[in-house]
Amino acid sequence: GHLIKIGIRHSSHMEKSQLNMTPPVSAGKPVFSVVIKDE
Repeated sequence: GHLIKIGIRHSSHMEKSQLNMTPPVSAGKPVFSVVIKDE
C-alpha cells in the first residue's frame, strides 16, 4: 500500500531526531514534515 503523510508542526513540539531539515530550522519556526512510505 501507499502511505503519504504531509504535516506542518511547530519545531518546539517535535523531537530533535525528527528534524531532517537542511539547514536545520531554529526552534520556534514552522517545520514541514513529509513522510512517504511505500509498502
